[in-house]
Amino acid sequence: MACASSIIVALGIRKGLSGVTKNMKGAQLIMMNSVSAFFACSTAGALNAYFMRQTELSSGINISDPEDDNDVAGKSKAAAYQAVK
Repeated sequence: MACASSIIVALGIRKGLSGVTKNMKGAQLIMMNSVSAFFACSTAGALNAYFMRQTELSSGINISDPEDDNDVAGKSKAAAYQAVK
């Protein structure tokens, strides 16, 4: 899923900016390709983290009290959301 989203984002950026990039050459085109690759990779990484942590997001993660030798105090979906975010 992350790989497919990366490809879709990269192709979408290329298609969306095709009017701007058609006259670019050399370093400008390399920079535009780098920006496209950056957004594609960051989208893939974010979606990968989200999909791989679906279990924690739906059921929550263990939270503990440091004063009680890290005994589990319960589960929290909000803490799981913050951890994935």
